[in-house]
Amino acid sequence: MPDIQDILDQITECPGNAGAVLATADGLLMASSGALHGDVAAATAASLVLAGKEALSVLGKRPWAEQLIWSDTQVWYQTQLHGTHVLLLVCDDHGHAGALRWTARRMVQQLEPSLLQL
Repeated sequence: MPDIQDILDQITECPGNAGAVLATADGLLMASSGALHGDVAAATAASLVLAGKEALSVLGKRPWAEQLIWSDTQVWYQTQLHGTHVLLLVCDDHGHAGALRWTARRMVQQLEPSLLQL
């Protein structure tokens, strides 16, 4: 089974300047790669989860499973793993949102067994 860092390093297979961060639900850094790194990226990932949950709860909607966010120059993908971890990816090319999501889904399939062993 690949280790967590090796899994996040797969972000280099995504076109454009991309990055990935895996954090605990409370924002502690587990691993990062590429354009996202460090405690700030991990805290941001956790904060986005909380903001999304809060915003949707006002509407009485079920919690989200994954989200894509577009900024002027980037596309972001985020998903939660077992409610205990969050994966955040970014790419500098809007045209590769599908590739970013596909890369993330592949990472999640590999990360889930590793996270269950923690």
